[in-house]
Amino acid sequence: MFTPETLEFIAENCWQSSRDWFHEHRNEYLKFVRNPLIELSDYLAPTVEEIDPQLVTDAKVTIARINRDLRFARGGSIYRDTLWISYRRDRQAFQTWPEFYFILSPQMSFFGCGYYQTKAPVMAEIRKMVLADHPKYLAAKKALDSQCEFTLDGEMYKKSKFKDAPEDKKQWLDRKTLR
Repeated sequence: MFTPETLEFIAENCWQSSRDWFHEHRNEYLKFVRNPLIELSDYLAPTVEEIDPQLVTDAKVTIARINRDLRFARGGSIYRDTLWISYRRDRQAFQTWPEFYFILSPQMSFFGCGYYQTKAPVMAEIRKMVLADHPKYLAAKKALDSQCEFTLDGEMYKKSKFKDAPEDKKQWLDRKTLR
């Protein structure tokens, strides 16, 4: 699967930031990066489909491209230094469903479940559930609190919008997105 050469290639490719260099080393990319990502995606697909049969598991869709979309890139390399596998429902039919993901870079690797960018109306509904102690929120909080492997993550607002809320609820309420 992944080897030290995987991480070395990702870092070097990003540092080189050259289409010519990438083309010269394309076989290394396939051997050390692309093929192991496909292998992992295919390995995880049956388990992901058991969790939710509507999640897209085709490796052509689940694996991030190594090149960045230059229309949105502001400086930096034309290649990513972080790659991922993401299982989510079809975005055309389900725009606000969370996803399962695995992220790999030379600095870190991790996996989880959540939203890449939670839409404001979804976060507003989640906040309503938290404030009302909705049974689904309480179940999610209990599941999170009962283990130590997963954490609640996502960008926080700089200033709390719920200053009077208990600290444990602020962890849910003051996030821009949930991961």
